[in-house]
Amino acid sequence: MRLDNYMVFNKLHTMIFSVKNNISKHTARKVLYTTVILTFTLLVNCFCANGQAVKHISNFDSEVKLNSASTKLMTQRIKESAIQNQDYAPVPRLAHFDLAFAAGINEYKELNTFGIIYIASMNQDQNENPIKRVYFKTKNDEAELIMLASMPVAVTDSTIKNVFGENRVDYYYFIPYFYTQLSGELLIDWNSNSKGFELCEFPRFIKLSYLANESIYPDNKKILNPETLASFVKREFQITMNPK
Repeated sequence: MRLDNYMVFNKLHTMIFSVKNNISKHTARKVLYTTVILTFTLLVNCFCANGQAVKHISNFDSEVKLNSASTKLMTQRIKESAIQNQDYAPVPRLAHFDLAFAAGINEYKELNTFGIIYIASMNQDQNENPIKRVYFKTKNDEAELIMLASMPVAVTDSTIKNVFGENRVDYYYFIPYFYTQLSGELLIDWNSNSKGFELCEFPRFIKLSYLANESIYPDNKKILNPETLASFVKREFQITMNPK
């Protein structure tokens, strides 16, 4: 289940914001192919409404292959933004995101409430890559998201180059569902100058219809099922995960 949004900052630091409420279970994807070797010790410190920490741990070794048909669709969205913002060129940075959660209650439980946020980032300054951290910030606290994988993406479209430059890296992060239901901001710190770039605000239009009396918080005694995760990311983002 997916929600697509995006945000752009222009060179005058004016926020241009557009929201697309487009929820779907499956999105076909295909383009570049790259391989990332990922040795997992996934440790996510989540904070609950009562201020107590929740720890989610999953340990496994996996070879992650990013097969990006997601990049093809995301590239089209970036081009649309470039066309809309040609008068502001060069725009220092851009971040689009695609957020996906489990398609049903059983998968939701196996993923221990976690989904994946796919972030396509562009910067005029190549020194801003890679992203230093993505984090959820409330009035009183903040917590960093854990990255699944990242991939540089070649920029060939002339309009995109003229407006946003040619430095693009795509990232995939774990995000617990309950973050989307709290009042806070999802922020990016890039590697060099840009800190606290607002990707989006929560809560927003993300409701999982299959949730009735189920908890929205991760179980700190439960590990994420790697087989379910592999199936989920393959379906939603065409990422292949092969346990070593």
